[in-house]
Formats: sequence, C-alpha cells, structure tokens
Amino acid sequence: MRKCMVIGSFDPVTVGHAELIRRAAELFDRTYAVIMHNSEKQYLFSGEQRLRLLELACGGIYGASADIYEGYAADYAREQKIDCIVRGIRGEADVAYELEMARFNRARYPDAQTIFLPAYGDMASVSSTHVRELLAAGGDIDELVPKGTAELMRRYYADISAQGAEKS
Repeated sequence: MRKCMVIGSFDPVTVGHAELIRRAAELFDRTYAVIMHNSEKQYLFSGEQRLRLLELACGGIYGASADIYEGYAADYAREQKIDCIVRGIRGEADVAYELEMARFNRARYPDAQTIFLPAYGDMASVSSTHVRELLAAGGDIDELVPKGTAELMRRYYADISAQGAEKS
C-alpha cells in the first residue's frame, strides 16, 4: 500500500487544499492530510477547529483522512511509514521555499520522496490568507472553501470574534 501525506497549517482549509488532497488521493492508496501544528505560531482557528474543517474537506475523497501533528513532517512520515510528501505549488514564489523544505524532510527521513503538484486555473490564486480576510470583512467565502465547511467556518469565526470582544 502506497501512502502519502499532504501537509499544511490549513488555517483555514481552502478549495485549493481540497483539490491537492483529491489529486494526491488519485495517485496513492492512502492519503493523510496533516495539519502541522506549531505551538509557537499564531493561528486564527484552533487546532481542533482546523481538524474538524479538514475532516469535512476529506470526507468525500476516497482514501483520504485528516490528522494533526505537532513536530516535523518527516517525523510523522517516519511514524506512519509514508512513501511520499505531496506539496502544492501555486507559483514561482512557492518553489524556493518548497525545495528547501523537501531537502530538510529528505535529510530527516530519506525513505519519503517529495513530489510537487502545480495548482491549475483558479486554484493558483486561492489562499487561506484571502479567506481569513474575507471572513473578517464579512465577505462571501463559499466558493473558496470546500463544500460543507463555509457555515461552520463562519460560526467558528463569530465565536472567535465574540471572545475577542469580551477581552477588550
């Protein structure tokens, strides 16, 4: 059984992420979409919220599942005996960073290859940052996030905003 992982912060998950997971699932028997959680980094959504949204995004993709991990991608790959780390490339700006990460992961776990899948069409312009900006402005996110996640995302955002207002 060939296994891959698609990694990211997924803050929040977008249609671009879901498309990458779907494409990876076509190439491998098992696809793990893994939130790489860094406790030193600031996220809009909690790890639990991001995991629930990612689970919904993976729900209709055969062989795909969601997970969350604090640590290095290569360590998760070793623990799960992952054959390949799949990364999406939206444009030139992503290439240098992704190559550096591929080299780092290869040094930590040589058994896993890294492959890059280019984003096609409109997917190249979709970003979690844009979704967060639209949420903050009350804009429409429905076309930018996987089916079944927009309403829950808005609810999570409303809760976060309400908590922020209470602290002020």
